[in-house]
This record gives sequence, C-alpha cells and structure tokens, in this order.
Amino acid sequence: RNDNITNYFTIWPVVLIMFPDGFLCPCPVSPVRKLRLKYHPDKNPDNPEAAEKFKEINNAISILLDETKRKIYDEYGSMGLYVSGQFEEESVEWWYKVCVYICVYSVWIFFNKILLQVIY
Repeated sequence: RNDNITNYFTIWPVVLIMFPDGFLCPCPVSPVRKLRLKYHPDKNPDNPEAAEKFKEINNAISILLDETKRKIYDEYGSMGLYVSGQFEEESVEWWYKVCVYICVYSVWIFFNKILLQVIY
C-alpha cells in the first residue's frame, strides 16, 4: 500500500445503498462504530498507530458523508481533496487540467529528445 494515497472506500466497511436519485446511503453504521471504538486513542493510549488509524477512519467518514467532498474524491482522488482544501473547490478541475497538460507536454519533450538522438 502506498502511504501517500488513501482509498477511503476500503476504510468504509458498510453497505452503500444507491437511491434512484444517485444518493448513496451508508447502512448500517455499527461496523464503523466498532472500528472507531477499536482504534480510539483512549482505548489504546500506548499505541500511536491506533491513533493514526482513528484519524484516518474519521477523515474517511467525513469525506464520504459530505456530498461535495465525495464527488471531488470520486473524480480526482485524494489529491483533488488536498487541492480543494488548499484552494477553492472550483479550482480542482482547473488544477487537474493544468497537471495533465504539464505531464503530456513533458512526455512530448522527452520523446522528441529521444527521437532526435536516434535520427542524428
């Protein structure tokens, strides 16, 4: 697992019920409650990993229950959430397009250099 990338849907151990309008309802809540109690810092005072896991679970819950954050996470992943937290939510799409442009341009320059070395 890459520590820089978090998949919040793997933390969320509940059944998501899809309603006709597209809204996802997490049901039941008891598995999440059990996870939170299992990793709660008060129950694990000597375990810093449990405190980190508790924070990760709470962060996942807050993102998956917030419709705007969940939409950003679905479209752009955890990096989109980071950008929306640093800037405005509307800037995530602009940021994504700029990053794609820079990546495509960098690959184009790289391959042009290789082709020029092969030709000459």
